[in-house]
Order: sequence, then C-alpha cells, then structure tokens
Amino acid sequence: MGKIREGVTEFVPVRVSAILHGCRACGQPVPVNGLVDRTTCPHCQGSVTVPTRLWQRALRAVNVSALVDGDGQHILDRHEEIKDATADRKLVLQRRIAAAPTCLGCGGALPMDGAGWREPEVALVCGSCGVTTRFGPPGLDLGEGTVPLTHVAAPEGGEGPDDAADVTAGDGLAPIAMSCPSCAAGLSISVADQRTTTCGYCQASVYIPDDLWRQLHPVKKAAAWNAIFQLTPDALRAAGTGNVGCVLALMLLFFGGLFAGLTAGFVGSISQGQIVPAVVCGVLLLGFGAVALWVIVATVMSAFRYRRLATRLERAASG
Repeated sequence: MGKIREGVTEFVPVRVSAILHGCRACGQPVPVNGLVDRTTCPHCQGSVTVPTRLWQRALRAVNVSALVDGDGQHILDRHEEIKDATADRKLVLQRRIAAAPTCLGCGGALPMDGAGWREPEVALVCGSCGVTTRFGPPGLDLGEGTVPLTHVAAPEGGEGPDDAADVTAGDGLAPIAMSCPSCAAGLSISVADQRTTTCGYCQASVYIPDDLWRQLHPVKKAAAWNAIFQLTPDALRAAGTGNVGCVLALMLLFFGGLFAGLTAGFVGSISQGQIVPAVVCGVLLLGFGAVALWVIVATVMSAFRYRRLATRLERAASG
C-alpha cells in the first residue's frame, strides 16, 4: 500500500509521450504529440488516423492511487502498448506523473499552484523562456472514466485560444529558391509543395532534393505533452471502496483454499495425536492469518484516507 499524501492537489499533471506504430502508407512509426485523431507521418508526409478507441483505453481510466501517490517520479505505465483490434497498429505510450506541467517552448516546469484549473482554459507563463502555454479542453470524447481528463496542452491539436504557441513543424518558413535542373529557371519551393513539383517554364517534373525537403519538413520527434487529471471526491471514494473489494476477493481466491487445507491438516493431526504436523499447521495458520489481517487492515485504512481526502476536496471547493 502506498502512503497517501494528505496535501495532494486536486488537479494532477501527467506528461504523455505517444508513438503510433503502423502508418498505413509507409508502415513507419509516427510520433503523436497531442490528443488528436489525425496527424502527419514524418516519413511519407501522409495523413495518419489515430483511432479514438486507443486513446480511450489509454487515458480514460488512469489509476487513482497512482495520482494520489505521485511525486514527479512515479511512472504510471512505461511503454504501455495499446493495440488496435481491427488493424495492424498499436499506440505506445509513456505516462509519467509530473511535479508540474511542461512548457511547450523550452520544456521547463510551469507554475502549477494558483492556476484556475476549474476554468475551461488556463494560460501559464514560463519563468525561464517567457512562452505562454495554453491549456484547453481535451478535444476528444474519451467517455466516462475513473478520473476526468480536464485540460490538455500539446504541440499539435487541442482547442486552446487562437494565440496559443504555434509549434507546427515547418510553419513560418519562407519559400526557398532553387534552379530547375532542366531549364535553369528559378523555382520557389515552399512547405505546401509536394515532393515532386512542376517547373512553370519548361513544365518539367522536378524532384525536390533531400536536403531541401528536410529543411522544409524538419524531422518530427516524439515530444512530451501535458494532460491534467482531476481527482474528484466521487473518484476517490470509488477507488477506496474498490480497493477493499478487490483485496477481499483476492484473499478469498488465493488464501481461502490454503486456510481450509491448513485447518483440515491441523484438526486431522490433533485427532490422530500427531503433534509435530499439528504444530507446523498451527504456525502456518497463524503466520498466514497475520499477513492476511495486516493486508485487510491496511486496505481499510487506505479507504478511510481516500474518504477523508474526498471530504477535504469538497470543503475546499465549497469554501
């Protein structure tokens, strides 16, 4: 049982890094730097669909106890693979509880306290680089889960204000001039051009060189983005009750037969006058009984702590 921190905040930041394996066009892995249902493959520049059901399975049921115990180092799931049952694709995620949200400009820690997380949109200014990172609604409907996902700030996607930081690869680059290899006429190549363009003078098809293409389309890398989860009183109480029920069920499943066998052995040994087997069975019964009792008491105390924390959050919200 993890120790529940009494001073835990209601809103908990989680850093998410995701890669979708299986681009339909080229089969290469695609970084997904935000809670989006569509992104661009960095290899073939094709449009890639990210099934919403993969996000639902990965984010809508984050473990409550992990959020309560998180201190910036606890890892929820390292390289969790969420597979698409209808296609040869999988979403690989790393989710880490963070001490603070991450600046989209420099990657530094943002001030968590004092933000109006009950508002649908939140803007945090980085003290290191001065960039404003804006948090908006998730944008995708993840359905009902254990812990609500309230805000997202990511390099791509999101529903933040129009003046949110623009970090899309290639945007803002001026057109680059090059000569047509056929007639030597000047060509102006921009981000909007395909890999093969047409010369406006001689109508020749011109293949954009690798160096120029990479300059216009920088390699897209997986970047950590922010997801803010809310520890609601209902979620805390449900987690505490669920933990007690789960522990009792496991005790009955794994220890029920063991206790029954040891008890039968103890009674049988006593009735037959076999002292040594009776002592062994008795000691084992006492040992396993003590362990089971300790686990049950610890689980019940944990549930009471969850309820006290739920009550504290309710009072803070009403006050």
